[in-house]
Amino acid sequence: DSEGEEGKFYVWQAEEVDALLGEDSAFFRGIYDVRPGGNWEGKVILNRSREPALGNPEIEAHLAELRGRLLIEREKRIRPGWDDKVLADWNGLDDDLTVRPGQYLLIPPVTPIEEPVIAAPGEGSLAPVPPSSVRPLPRPETVTAAPAPAPEPERLAETQTESSDRGRLRMPLAGNIIRPFDGEQNKGIGISASAGDAVGAAADGEVALVSRDELGNPIVVVKHDANLLTVYFRIDDVSVERGDTVTRGQTIARVANKSPVYLHFEVREGLNSVDPTPYLQ
Repeated sequence: DSEGEEGKFYVWQAEEVDALLGEDSAFFRGIYDVRPGGNWEGKVILNRSREPALGNPEIEAHLAELRGRLLIEREKRIRPGWDDKVLADWNGLDDDLTVRPGQYLLIPPVTPIEEPVIAAPGEGSLAPVPPSSVRPLPRPETVTAAPAPAPEPERLAETQTESSDRGRLRMPLAGNIIRPFDGEQNKGIGISASAGDAVGAAADGEVALVSRDELGNPIVVVKHDANLLTVYFRIDDVSVERGDTVTRGQTIARVANKSPVYLHFEVREGLNSVDPTPYLQ
């Protein structure tokens, strides 16, 4: 449920599609089975009903752009699980939902959308290619003759020291960034790993939450100085509890044996998800 209505986060009204897509609406409606009376209990589930010019890259790119408009609009809705009951449970509120002035509230992390690992960010995705796709792909480790090369951001866990500037974070494990932050479908980064790899706290802090998402997958949230949070997902064997004090690099969990295997890592400034990469450079 979302906002007390079954499936509201995922479904549409034909009028919404018309308003968002304008003159492109008729083209989109014919392909995605958008009818005035809906195709499911009076609402519209976007089902691709036919394949015009299958494989035509120009048409597919245009469809991706239109879907992207709808996905951006959908992010303004309340996600399933973010209703008052779940927020009260996550934050230990009483039935009357009383909060104190200045009280810090935790928002449940968004379960990342599962997509196959692909050669380039955005390639083969249902969403438009994100701006982050221009970021160069991680380079394989090679031995070069260049003097004193700077460490690559993706391998900071092996090179970053305790003398780093205040506010900088340690990579939770040594791996490459294979899923970049885009701020829409991916609120964090995906770091390559092997099942069972140790996941370390990115900085000193206090465990603010140990919980599970709606599918039963463990989630750990650590609160740091300056109202900063780090979120760890696609993990198993959690070794900390809520309220525990953790130190930079301390093992808090292991990477789950979940295909594809990688660690999902988020950084939040208050309630806002931000790109973790600048914190790791």
